[in-house]
Amino acid sequence: MNNNTEDKPGNEKPMPSVSTQYFIFAAIEKTKSMIPQQLWINKQLYNFTLDTIRQFPFIVLSPGRDESISKDTLVKSATGCVIQLKDLMPVKQQNIPKSIGKMVRENALVFIYLYKGRMRKIFIRHLKQLAPVYYP
Repeated sequence: MNNNTEDKPGNEKPMPSVSTQYFIFAAIEKTKSMIPQQLWINKQLYNFTLDTIRQFPFIVLSPGRDESISKDTLVKSATGCVIQLKDLMPVKQQNIPKSIGKMVRENALVFIYLYKGRMRKIFIRHLKQLAPVYYP
């Protein structure tokens, strides 16, 4: 596979490195209080921070190949409180605990949190993949 892209006929430039960026949101009731514990994506444990989304719709702007701007609406509207899990950083040590091993292996995302003193789990089998974004 050729890792070059043609800028002008006969003038090739290297393609930028590609990385995956995750956008993860959760809607919770305003009166509910939860304490995030773990986030697993594709069998990889991640550290993250939380941010509350206060303005809707939540739109991400991305540069297009032809100098256009692509808009992706990630959260159109919501009732209650919407939080975003962001600043995801993979954790090097990632031994999957036996208690959640099957769930982590069989799902694209597993979110573990503490609610009213009990551990709770949310899982998503498949993540929605947006069209790739072009970076000049």
